[in-house]
Amino acid sequence: MTHRLEPKFYDVEWFVSRLTIIDRGGKRTMLGKVLYPEQRQFLKVFKASKKDILVLKPRQMGMTTIVIACLFWRIYTCPDPIGALSIMHELRACKRVNKMIREFIRGLPAPLKPRLNPDNTEEIGMSHNDAGLMHLMAGSRGEGRSFTYQLLHCSEMGQWPQGSAAKGNTSDGADEDTWASVNSTMHEGEYTRRFCEFTGDGVGGIGHGMVLTAKKSDDWEFMFFAWFEFEHYEIDVPKGWERNEKAYLEDAEADIIAAFYKIEVDDPLIDRKLAWRRKKLTSMKYSMRRFRREYPSKWDDPFMLAENAWFNGEILAKIQRQVPEHWKIELFEDDLRVYEEYDDGHEYFIGQDTSGGVLKDDATVVVVKDDYTVVAVWGSNEVPPYEQADMAAKLSARYGEALVLCEQNKYGLDVIERLEFLGVPTWKDHKGKNFWMQAGRAGETKREVLGFARELVNEQRCCSSDPDEPNLINDELLLEQLQSIREDEKGHIEAPTGEHDDYVIAYVLALWCGRWHYRTAETREDPETVRRLFIQRARQV
Repeated sequence: MTHRLEPKFYDVEWFVSRLTIIDRGGKRTMLGKVLYPEQRQFLKVFKASKKDILVLKPRQMGMTTIVIACLFWRIYTCPDPIGALSIMHELRACKRVNKMIREFIRGLPAPLKPRLNPDNTEEIGMSHNDAGLMHLMAGSRGEGRSFTYQLLHCSEMGQWPQGSAAKGNTSDGADEDTWASVNSTMHEGEYTRRFCEFTGDGVGGIGHGMVLTAKKSDDWEFMFFAWFEFEHYEIDVPKGWERNEKAYLEDAEADIIAAFYKIEVDDPLIDRKLAWRRKKLTSMKYSMRRFRREYPSKWDDPFMLAENAWFNGEILAKIQRQVPEHWKIELFEDDLRVYEEYDDGHEYFIGQDTSGGVLKDDATVVVVKDDYTVVAVWGSNEVPPYEQADMAAKLSARYGEALVLCEQNKYGLDVIERLEFLGVPTWKDHKGKNFWMQAGRAGETKREVLGFARELVNEQRCCSSDPDEPNLINDELLLEQLQSIREDEKGHIEAPTGEHDDYVIAYVLALWCGRWHYRTAETREDPETVRRLFIQRARQV
């Protein structure tokens, strides 16, 4: 850069609005032409305040883009050799940031383009003032220790790794270690500021902790954006639309309607917003819990954990954050999700929950390996009972004639009889009777079965929140439903109104089905220990 900057360049709003970006359609344009109202709001707070800023937001609002644009303005126009550090949640995000900064520079007028030194995939420096910006992945080695910086940007903190073999840290709290590390190496002074922006992802972790801190601290500006405030989250209302369709009028929807009532009770925008939300919940396979996390209506929606939760929500939320990208629920094209194929060195057990197949509750099947790995999950609310039996039969054959435990409820008896007609091995109790989950009736009670599963989950015997341990539960719908189970004041253990527990029931039945056959670190290599534990457990029945 050879020209002295004009005064207008020091106005962050003027400068940022003229930066070049590649929009979602793949076209180059000026950032100011496509800024969302929420991005403009951040820009104004960035300009007006000297405080640190934390933004809690729905997904895909472009907050990373506007933060990086503001940091670029600061390092480009600063008279001093300051540094900015961006900590991202994944390597792909680091690459996107690097590409974004290069696009900013490419779009500058030729006389104003800076010479870059250093110039690599992790760091871009300005030769005219020796300022620079580094971008690293949370949990990576060093985390900026050899880089001098006064500005810190933390993106998607809710998804930061909570353990890292790269750091020699296999315990919980690696995300908190990252935050402590980057703060300890920051240089306090005139330019020092921190910017955190992320979508909430369950209780626990540094993201949740930072929200609680920012809300009550005078050192932070806390910004929250509800999903329905975002202009792109709406669709045309489909034919036959009814705003108050009972099946979808849960608490979250009532809150949304109440919020829009403050504007105008008959505003058609309300229906456009709710139609978009219903599409997410139905055709896009979002559970209510997942929707509240990724598209919150209130700041605490992503962090809800009821005191009467049956399973440990912190453990399950951590496990859910670690589900590999290639197993995300939206990537599966049909109702069967296979995570691992049959291994003839293991036994498999199947739990099945039935339904009427009339577009209400899901019928579900969960296959569990004898080391507690969930290897396959199926669910549908439009398949009749005999086809539910056929699906369980196919999965039983696929996994070595696996034993199937199906509850004898309203539709279960028909399913069990068809399974037996097809030659599928079905679970029976010591009296030769089918399983019945209702308390006070024949067979085991619901509390006993769910209690057995709770012990396995909460003691992390059938799963682990340690990111360096095998991920035994990779199904997002199952993980979400496990977090929703509650025990109410009457002692009922089930999902609250508006949520479902069909996958949970199939899962706990699968666990119960093979409860004396699971391999653990204690028993895997010692048959005598297996025999002794089997006798001990049998005496407890």
